[in-house]
Formats: sequence, structure tokens, C-alpha cells
Amino acid sequence: MSRRVVVSLVVLCALGLHGCGKADLSRGKAEALISQSSDFQSLRKALVFHREAYQKGIQQGMWKDEFQRGWHVGIVTDKGKRYFSEIAQVPMSNNRAGAPVAEVKVPSVKVTGIAKEGDTQRIADFSWSYVDLPPVVKRFVVAGGLGKAQFKLFDDGWRLEHLELSVSDQPVTLSEREKAEEQADLEAAAKEAQTAAEKRRLQAEAKARRIEESQKPTRQVGSFSNFATAADFTPKSKPGPGTVIVTDVNIDFTSRGTHCTAWFGWVKEITKDAGHDSAYQGLFAHIEANRSAWMGQGGLGCGNIDSQLSFPSAEERDRFMNVANAALKAWRAKYPDL
Repeated sequence: MSRRVVVSLVVLCALGLHGCGKADLSRGKAEALISQSSDFQSLRKALVFHREAYQKGIQQGMWKDEFQRGWHVGIVTDKGKRYFSEIAQVPMSNNRAGAPVAEVKVPSVKVTGIAKEGDTQRIADFSWSYVDLPPVVKRFVVAGGLGKAQFKLFDDGWRLEHLELSVSDQPVTLSEREKAEEQADLEAAAKEAQTAAEKRRLQAEAKARRIEESQKPTRQVGSFSNFATAADFTPKSKPGPGTVIVTDVNIDFTSRGTHCTAWFGWVKEITKDAGHDSAYQGLFAHIEANRSAWMGQGGLGCGNIDSQLSFPSAEERDRFMNVANAALKAWRAKYPDL
């Protein structure tokens, strides 16, 4: 069975006897007109793939599939760029096509019959097929297809008026040697994929160990008393008793009765915060979460996206910020990859 890809174009191209308007259209002349038409020439610039080609190309490492704006898009790999410059969807069809890097021949045309429609109209049925394709390119391309061409007689000869092309489901037939080469490429690509997967697994395990190490405090670098979070703080009450502990890997505190551990891997920055009440301005420090905390942890270890700490004095707040920022800087220098 064939799937029809309809192409319409008026081509002002005449091959024939000049001034001999009554000369009939031969099969050879019809084949020449079809071959020289821009629609037919496009078949050599965008080689039509068979149904299994897209997945086969992914398996062989020729391109990778990416989902972009609601479509599956084939992105040519470095390996595939030796044969194709890009992969595209054929309009009004389920086929994909590849633009070959090397120039290929115009597909062959064989007219199988010409029907007359009056003195000035001819309809030709024909078959077409790709020829002399590079061995690797042949793995993905359809063998050819069928077509129908409409011609009209003018004073200077016959012109191609309309062209319809249908694409076969059948791939180009490979030789035994080409089949063996393809199988070898498949096995090599599978081995490369397995090696890459193992490398990613080892890297993920190494990173997990690195994160675990970076979350274990080895020493306390500062302790700050008499704090309250902004949630606990009201203009009518001074900061309640509590403790903020800064270690070499985190800041430990309590918010609304919930214990929080702000791992430095989740902290974007620690800054001064004016607070919400003029009577207590200068008493706050703000711990802002980074993207990792937002996306993966839901906040700074206790469900908060960020936290505002209050202190009994600006001096205590500044002492906390100096110690905390120094510890954060040292942590980042030790774990620049996290």
C-alpha cells in the first residue's frame, strides 16, 4: 500500500519540437519533464524516510528525539551529521525526511502509461525510485513510490501542469554486506549507550555521596541567642528566647515550633532585612532559598521557602551575618560542584 503525498506546481518547462504543437507526448519526453520539475527535484534534497527509520536512527545514534513545543523533533548527532544535516516532518504526512549532506542523484522515473484527454491533455502514470544512495543513507529511505502527472500541449510543446506523488512503505533493499554493517553499527551504538548509562549512574552515585558528606556538620562555628522568626515576632513582643546555631554546613533554628536546618546547598544568600515594623528595623536577617530548595526540597528543610530571623540587637544580627556568610563562603569553596 502507498501513502499519497500530493504535490502541486505549474512548471513552465517545455521539452519538445518548437512550433510543432501537434506532436504527441512520448514516454521518454514525459519522464524528462517529470525529472526536471522542481517538485520532483525536491526528492533529492529531502530524502523521504520509511516508517521504521526514525526509531532506527535513534537506536543507531544518528539523531536523538526531543519534545519541543508539542512535537517530537529529531536532533542530528555528531555521528549523524556525516550523513544528514537535519531531520524534518513531511507536511500532510506521517513521514519524516532527512536532508542529505552529500548530493544524491535525482530519483529515476519510469512512465507506465499515458492516457489521452482530448487533443491537448495527457495523464501519465509513473513509478519512481531512489538510486545510488550512500550505504548508510539507504538504511532509512523509502524505495520510492508511484505518481501521476498531468500535461498540457502549448504552441511550443508539452508542459507539466500538475504532479502527484505517492510514497511507498517499503524501504530500500539492502545488500547482505549493508545489512551486516548496519547490525554492527547497532551493536556498537548499544554498547556506547550502555557505557554512557553506566557513567551517568556512577556520576549520580558519586554526587549523592558528595551531597551526603556536605550535609554532615563537623564543627559549630557560631551560636546566637534570643532570636525569634518573623512568624513569631510581633510589635508587642520582643524576640523570644531561642538559639541559632551555625555549623560548617548549615544554619540550625526553630520556626513556629518546627525545627529547621538550612543546608548551605539550599541557601542562595543571607542578607539584612528591615523587617515589617519601624520599631524593630535593623534586627532582622533574611535567609533566602535557592532554586534547588524551591524545586526539590520545598524550602529550607522545614517547608519554608525562606526564613526571616530576628535578633535582640543590630550588633547581634551583624555578628550572625558575618559568621554565617563566612561559613557559607567556605562551604561553597569546598563544594563548588553542588
